[in-house]
Amino acid sequence: MRTYHNSKGDGKLFNCNFLDETGEIRATGFNDAADKFYDLLQEGKVYYISRCRMNSAKPQFSNLKHQYELQFDRDTQIEECDDDNNVPKLHFDFVPLNEIQNLDPNAIIDVIGVLKDVKELKEITARSTGKPFNRRDVVIVDPSHFAMNISLWNKDAVEFNLPSGSVIALKGAKVQDFGGRSLSLTPSGSITFNPDTPESHKLKGWYDSQGVNENFKSLKQEDGPARSSLNSIPAILERKTIRQAEMENLGHTSNQDFFNLKATVTYLKTDNFSYPACLNDGCNRKVLEQPDGTWRCEKCQANHHHPNHRYILTCSVLDETGQLWLTLFDNEATKLIGMSAGDLIQLKENENTSFKKLIDTHISMKEFAFRLRARLDEYNGQERVRYTVSGLSELDFKNESEALCKKLDEILI
Repeated sequence: MRTYHNSKGDGKLFNCNFLDETGEIRATGFNDAADKFYDLLQEGKVYYISRCRMNSAKPQFSNLKHQYELQFDRDTQIEECDDDNNVPKLHFDFVPLNEIQNLDPNAIIDVIGVLKDVKELKEITARSTGKPFNRRDVVIVDPSHFAMNISLWNKDAVEFNLPSGSVIALKGAKVQDFGGRSLSLTPSGSITFNPDTPESHKLKGWYDSQGVNENFKSLKQEDGPARSSLNSIPAILERKTIRQAEMENLGHTSNQDFFNLKATVTYLKTDNFSYPACLNDGCNRKVLEQPDGTWRCEKCQANHHHPNHRYILTCSVLDETGQLWLTLFDNEATKLIGMSAGDLIQLKENENTSFKKLIDTHISMKEFAFRLRARLDEYNGQERVRYTVSGLSELDFKNESEALCKKLDEILI
């Protein structure tokens, strides 16, 4: 059950997903209907449902593919069905863990894996409301040799008690891009423990026979002083030049391409480098200023006293072979600038001389190691490759020198 506030006043709502042999559909109950049906409906039980309102689906709020959704109202009738022998099974469209690094942030997916680690339960507080939330992180692995961190919330986090080695399937997990790729179970998502499916049995057999002793690659960057993988000698040796990336047509395929690059920042577009975003955890949607001075998020149906400014920064970089325009989102742009978007806005408005000095002296003409994603995009009716920064770090000159020596040794041999 969630609460909301809009121009018509306060309210509450809840969502649920129904499944039959033909597919799945989302349903929503507001206010009185929410109170009436929220405690009645239980996961895994079968119901007869009648007299619902049919609306067009809102893809931004749902992880289902159905073009319509149901809305409970005062005439809706829901009755539990005692004959549940033919309960249909939940439909999954599993994504292997190694493919998550190529997905866009906020994509909603299904995954299955073996439980490798269970973190302790934590309580965090939302910055916007001061409301506490329970959170627990778990790590799953699969035969692609990748490990994925998944954040569970509130009831799912508190009640999670499976041992390592169990198989879990998640439906409706959101791809996060904070300090590397991870997943977060959405409010409408679900967890199935040790499902009786061929995929589950195959995973369990693989893990018990060999996976339990294997090492896995994580897409989540752990906190601490560990050196960025962009500065490791293997990553340096795998770099491409701008010319090589263009000659290899990276980004022109049906899938996006990733590559490492060492380049110098030559120009930053500072006229419009950020947008006002929602303050709620996990929601980075743009908010609009209202006549009363508050900022409205249509996704969360909430008004905030102030926005959370997030970067969408464009910069030009140069190496010895060519030039590229890059897009940096909030995490990477904060690393590049050294301060948040909100702080940079304040600096530009109140201390313009210091702002120009920061951009022209401390950032422009400085060299960095980049991890880039190249993807075909359409602009003004023309196709072009868009380069987005998915990783950024300052150069480690010790490793740079060692990698250069290794290259020279290979040439001499």
